[in-house]
Amino acid sequence: FEKVFYSKKLNQHLHEKETAGHDEADKLHISGTEARKIFEAGEVPPAWFMRPEISEIISQAINRGEEVFVKKEAKSGQAVWLTGLSGSGKSTLALALKARLEAVGKMAEIIDGDAVRKNLNKHLSFSREDIRENNRLIAELAKIKIGEVDFVLVPVVAPYREDRQASRDIIGPAYNEIFLDCPLEKCIERDVKGLYKKALAGEINNFIGLSPSNPYETPVNPELEIKTQEIKVEDAVQKIINYLLKSK
Repeated sequence: FEKVFYSKKLNQHLHEKETAGHDEADKLHISGTEARKIFEAGEVPPAWFMRPEISEIISQAINRGEEVFVKKEAKSGQAVWLTGLSGSGKSTLALALKARLEAVGKMAEIIDGDAVRKNLNKHLSFSREDIRENNRLIAELAKIKIGEVDFVLVPVVAPYREDRQASRDIIGPAYNEIFLDCPLEKCIERDVKGLYKKALAGEINNFIGLSPSNPYETPVNPELEIKTQEIKVEDAVQKIINYLLKSK
């Protein structure tokens, strides 16, 4: 769901995306972390933050000595950022890699760039600014997930070097950039999702990799480069696993 804030001036909750330009000083934000701090300090959140009926239930449970907040041992997972043109094999490789990791007892989760854009970031377009924002949000999500699982696999086009560097900065040392190097001609030939066909027919504008205004900037120093048109999926998976085991 979209982010919500409470307006002091209007005395009501509002959706962020529906109130562009709203005065930041008037916004009161709701945070799960902040709620936990309030309760652990022996206080209760204000009514705009949480319904008093709910606050009372939580306070009573804490007073009875019950464990209200789940405490999980944080993992120090790794983010495997699979970048490349549409059709380069990112999703296919992510699925195969997930299965292989789970087969050896590792917890792995996929954050698919296309799925995130379709479901969570559907309000974003393919403008330069929105591509940057989409990448930032995916990186923030990956940063959270590496504390929960061993490996977070992120198949995403991420066409701009600047954005990939920003993702690296957000995630930190756990970031591993894997460049799936596949010629544009081969990606067009595969065209699994039919996107290139639509773009070449003029049905999709500014398609990444085809349009001069939306180029794919080849990674300069990725942790690993895989030429997916020259290698089998199982061999590519083994190559990535070998790198992860050797470097970490």
